[in-house]
Amino acid sequence: MEQESAGGGAADVGAARIGLWGCFDAAIFGDLIAARVVEAELRRRSPGAEVRTFAPFGRLRPIPLDAGRLAEPFGPQTPARLSELSSELDAAFVGSGDLLTFDDTHFAAWYELPAGDLAPLRVGRWLIEGFGETEDRPALAWNALGVPHDLDRDGAVRVRAAARSAVYLSVRDERSRARLLAAGVEREITVVPEPALFARRVFSPAHLERRLAYLRAMEWFPRTGRALVVHVGEPLSRDPERIATLLEDAAARHGGVAIVLVSLSPALGDRERVDTLAVHLAGGAHVIPECATLADLAAVVANAALLVTSAPDARAVAVGFGTPTLFVDPSSAPDALAAQLSALLSGAGAPAEATELERRLDAHFDVLAEIAERSAWERPQRGPAPWRRASTRIAAEARRADSLRGARDSALASGAGERLRLSETIDGERRERARLERDLQRLEGELRAMRAEFERVLDLRLFRYTAPARELYRRLRGLLKGGRA
Repeated sequence: MEQESAGGGAADVGAARIGLWGCFDAAIFGDLIAARVVEAELRRRSPGAEVRTFAPFGRLRPIPLDAGRLAEPFGPQTPARLSELSSELDAAFVGSGDLLTFDDTHFAAWYELPAGDLAPLRVGRWLIEGFGETEDRPALAWNALGVPHDLDRDGAVRVRAAARSAVYLSVRDERSRARLLAAGVEREITVVPEPALFARRVFSPAHLERRLAYLRAMEWFPRTGRALVVHVGEPLSRDPERIATLLEDAAARHGGVAIVLVSLSPALGDRERVDTLAVHLAGGAHVIPECATLADLAAVVANAALLVTSAPDARAVAVGFGTPTLFVDPSSAPDALAAQLSALLSGAGAPAEATELERRLDAHFDVLAEIAERSAWERPQRGPAPWRRASTRIAAEARRADSLRGARDSALASGAGERLRLSETIDGERRERARLERDLQRLEGELRAMRAEFERVLDLRLFRYTAPARELYRRLRGLLKGGRA
């Protein structure tokens, strides 16, 4: 279930030492969940294994979605750094995510940086070519990788060489497999389901319930009724006015349905699309804020009456939780979307069946765990002397301690932010309650004064003595009104 620290405890002596390579410092929902899933599944299969995550910036660039679980920076791709990591890891698994490209502009967009600023980090080279020709390098495998676009001639040559040095190749979809085959990769390539499918194995029901209660308390998620959760990906941003009308019409036809807009992957431009669509929703909507953590987003998806998304990783999470999903293809026509929305909100479509997908994904993780264990067993036979391995382990644990301290500081800062937001909400409610109490006390005081004045008037002699005259006036007035009638 959900780990609260930046990593597990120290690995057992002789246990596999595994590095996960990816962009786990970019705000991409599926990739960040995949890192949690891969770590959990490898630990489940190899108790005592040490799993470390690496990213271009890592803990140097914390994001709200990481919730204090910070990756280690790749560092400079120097022979010394490659040798250091080779001595500390038995296996390196690259992915998941759309990482098989050398195009710096592809990654720069995720970090909101000019491509030139990212070039010195050699992101594509780290992810694809990894350890290169480093002596005694760890076993390398591709974990549900995506190929975001066709490879040029130079990229194809480099990818073919990288594929030859990997012991296992897996991709996230048939399109990526076709692009690798077109680039001349002649190895077996396995297409595996999105690792995010196993998100429900990472986040416990109790943890998700706590996060949902928080979101409801902040009024970011409806407190009652059903939630139509809309992940505003690129296809839903092409005609925001039309899409807003479709959503509001669908919600109106099915009573008790509230629209919730969510940016699952800010690094892919989701946040700007949410803001644009929100403007066109005349009836308003709940909006999940940028400060949401990965667990918050998982709680939103798990508790949706219907998730509308164009992202395969978000669909995988929903399938794993049993949440009905409307997958928006780039070619989807608005009229077709309207009919599908209505049908799914009416309960006409059952959630997608996950059994076969889970079987295939479990088999994939079995392969990764076997690779790591075999490498951990074989490397001591040809590796450095035991005292050097112990020294390396001590150095690695010292770095992990630094990472944990950074994760703790980030978590404390995140917790402080949540407490501040909650305290502001509570303070606001307390101020409103105090104002109402003051108004009530003022009105009660005015009422008491009016009663006292009335009783004083009744006690006046003049009031008592003029009672007969007032009664005669009342009767005469009545007679006059009757005469006019």
